[in-house]
Formats: sequence, structure tokens, C-alpha cells
Amino acid sequence: CEGAAGARRCPEDASMTVAEAFAAERERLLALPEAPFPTDELRAVSAGKTPYVRFDLNDYSIPHTHVRRPLTVCADPLRVRILD
Repeated sequence: CEGAAGARRCPEDASMTVAEAFAAERERLLALPEAPFPTDELRAVSAGKTPYVRFDLNDYSIPHTHVRRPLTVCADPLRVRILD
């Protein structure tokens, strides 16, 4: 907590700065888990007559051979994959 944010008064305790509050709480913070938290979102989808599937308000094109078939969208923070 350096810079302007650390110098501000702590909202919960105006007698200390944000940096001082962070230093006091640091020993009680939990360590990050060894295994990363799963962030993939899986959703069953199907295309109608057109070669597109909708996910998160976006249309994604698919091969025309996959229309009218059940598909799975697998999305993570970096990419969206459509699985057969």
C-alpha cells in the first residue's frame, strides 16, 4: 500500500491510514491456495438453422455441419471454446 491510496485515512478507523491498517492485518491474511480456483464456465448450447451459437450476448460462428446439434461452450477469462 504505497502512494496516494496508502496515505488516505482508513474508512473503518480514521485514526490510521490505509497503509497502517494493511500492515496491521497482514499477519491475519490467508495464503493463496496451491491449486488455482477453476474459472471455466460450461454451458450447453445448440445452434438453430444458422451456424451461430450465442453466449454472453455474443454470437460465435460454428461449422455449418454442427447446426441443430447439442454443443458445449467452455469459457474462461481468456478464451471461449465451442466443443462438440
